Amino acid sequence: MLLKQRSPQNNLEAIVEDDGQSVYFYLQAREGIVPEDRRFKACWVRNRTAAPLTFERSTMASGKAPLLPMMHCNHPEGLGPLEETELHVLWLESGDGAALYENETPLALITPWSGTDGNQPYASECIDESPLCWPLAGQQEAFDLLERTTRFWNLWDEENFWTKSFEQILATYEEQFGECQRRYDISQEVWPPKQLLEFHTDEERFFLTAGVSLRQMPTGEFLSIIDPNLGARRCEFAMAIPHGTSNEVTDHWLGYLSGQTNFPWTYLRPLGHGYTLQCPERPFSNKGEDVKNGQAHEVDDSTISAVILTKGGPIFPQVDVPPFTALGEEEKAELLWLCPISSKEKELAISEGSDQLLERLATKKILFA
Repeated sequence: MLLKQRSPQNNLEAIVEDDGQSVYFYLQAREGIVPEDRRFKACWVRNRTAAPLTFERSTMASGKAPLLPMMHCNHPEGLGPLEETELHVLWLESGDGAALYENETPLALITPWSGTDGNQPYASECIDESPLCWPLAGQQEAFDLLERTTRFWNLWDEENFWTKSFEQILATYEEQFGECQRRYDISQEVWPPKQLLEFHTDEERFFLTAGVSLRQMPTGEFLSIIDPNLGARRCEFAMAIPHGTSNEVTDHWLGYLSGQTNFPWTYLRPLGHGYTLQCPERPFSNKGEDVKNGQAHEVDDSTISAVILTKGGPIFPQVDVPPFTALGEEEKAELLWLCPISSKEKELAISEGSDQLLERLATKKILFA
């Protein structure tokens, strides 16, 4: 093994292996993060010995990494070993792909869409499409992705990038809600830095994240679960908690909110308006109140078991989030409110659509327990 490295989110592992016959670059997801059939992605890097005329079935049947046939190889005679000290991994901003470099030269690129819909990873030594990899040369989209990714990581080396970005988000929130009452560091001493900001209205306390939108969410391509209706690839999260809610209840929900800021990158799934997430079960505090006609009614279920995400209105205010412009283009970001729901309400969202449930919830006050 030449190289083994964890991703920034610690849920993928990049591995480079040389068995004396060939060199391969692998991405392996941590067990339990993704379905078993999506845990492993591989890209041929180079042959170390002379290339065969065709794929050797006996090698593949034995479980060994196959050599790339001659017609696909830039150097069919094979190449020498790679030096471990000259290799490094460039992780994509979205956390669902990576490239292998030899010094400043890209050798292989496993994209999020590698292995889906017939797409293959890219290798610099490949000259013709094969079941193992596609040529990297001439793939401008791939080189643009690598160049953009390099610039993204360089941003974090700038001394004031985080400070300037945070202050911009804070200023945008304060224009809408007034002065921030309190700040919480929810980074847990790991990258990337994130804060939770508390704002007060007459009836509620709003808790909004700052910093989550500084990296793109995965699109779901790693898992082949692409949602064509997905909104922005950058987001912040928020919850509204009524004044008078106990410290124990408040701490519970703020801990839950903080944890969900890692969800897209941990599970390689995007989040957006109308999505639901499981949460630890808790009882609703008491009867829900129909604020439209003033009549009290029982909530649909006595237990909170999930949250539904919404961009706002009519349940919560729609909040502006500064677009991400640090890489030269304006990339939209949106704020997603987490609204507690019961198991029956989640079933309604699944069967009739999230918008139907959100319209129904707009007639209620959300009660915490």
